[in-house]
Amino acid sequence: WNLLEPDGQTMIRTFWTGSGSVSNEVWNTYSGASLVASKSKTYQYVTGLSQPLLLQETAGTGAATQITTYTYYDSNPTNGAGANRLQRMDYPDGRWSYKIYDDNGRVATNFEGYLNNPAPAANTVPDPASNNYKITSYAYADSGAGTINPWLPRKTIVQVPGTGGYVTVSDEDDLYRYFSGDSYVNFLLGFSDQF
Repeated sequence: WNLLEPDGQTMIRTFWTGSGSVSNEVWNTYSGASLVASKSKTYQYVTGLSQPLLLQETAGTGAATQITTYTYYDSNPTNGAGANRLQRMDYPDGRWSYKIYDDNGRVATNFEGYLNNPAPAANTVPDPASNNYKITSYAYADSGAGTINPWLPRKTIVQVPGTGGYVTVSDEDDLYRYFSGDSYVNFLLGFSDQF
């Protein structure tokens, strides 16, 4: 579809392209006949999933185009609860993130770039022994352990590279908040109390 802006010159054109299981949603903005801005999203439809997987986002035109890519664990049963979940994100500014899931499909470990250390090669699990990454680990309490929400992490540990190995920069129990009467009540659930 096309949308002509009130100025009478700016046209936003939205359309879909692609074939098979991959499709692209494109938004182009024109001033007169000149393309001045472009955005697109590429999706993959996977049998058995209710929503398509976002594979790539682009913004800009020509040399100024910015691309963010998303990689997912495949449907193989060996991936357990991580099947079809987000595995890696690569951003146009060089940042990246790689996720590993627990048996319930919750993020257990998140690797990210640290300082100017390079990202691991595509389709490669980050190797903590390389001492190149920021590592965030999450621990959860399952629903039977008196937790409020088993999908919220109960403990978060952040480690970064240091001399001779990783250094813990944050180790905390998560703060929970609930509404009581007319105000919020904050409380900490002790990690050791639940495990």
